[in-house]
Amino acid sequence: MYTISDFDRLIQFLPVEIRPEVQIEIGTPDQSRVVQPLWRFPWQKYSRFAIDLSRWQKLSPDQQKIYFLREAVMATELALGDNWSALLLYPALIGAGSMGILVELQMGDNLGVGLAAGLAASAVFLLRKAEKGQKAQVAADEFAVRYASQNGYTSEQAAAILLSALQQVAILEDRVKNDYDTTMRRRNLEFLAQRGLGAGTLTINPKYRNKGQSSSPNPFQNPFQR
Repeated sequence: MYTISDFDRLIQFLPVEIRPEVQIEIGTPDQSRVVQPLWRFPWQKYSRFAIDLSRWQKLSPDQQKIYFLREAVMATELALGDNWSALLLYPALIGAGSMGILVELQMGDNLGVGLAAGLAASAVFLLRKAEKGQKAQVAADEFAVRYASQNGYTSEQAAAILLSALQQVAILEDRVKNDYDTTMRRRNLEFLAQRGLGAGTLTINPKYRNKGQSSSPNPFQNPFQR
């Protein structure tokens, strides 16, 4: 039986920079993914995840920790480095387009509403495309492996655990075919599981650089956002 303390362990394993921004909900067996990221608007504070416990509990505790770490890193954009700043433009455009729709609706300008809606829709499309891109996915994988290697695992162990979790989740989600990006991610993790990561530091999104350093992270309060 999964308890609040089990979710607490998932949150506490995350980097301190993003712990206050991550919330977990109890999902349902009919959701498409075992760990389903819920849509986050630019003005929302939290990245929320719905976890289907019936499938989630088929993963080992180590698989759960490192797989959820990887999903949280991806959702919060923690692994975006200085060269990835263009990705941060899309949420801003979504927000601008949404605000434009509200303003134009109040003014009764149908053309303006259409233009604002088009801006928001285009930004959503580009953001989704960028988030699913191979480079972003691999960066999140490697960030999770490097972070885990500094928190109780070797990089070889972390890569092997994440790889096995990805494979197990694919089975649980009935995904029998791998696309090109998934294949490349798995090959990269197979390489890391054999040889590990070289020396280096975590590549952190600039907006998170000063978080968790000058003050203690917010205490974990509510793993279930009902």
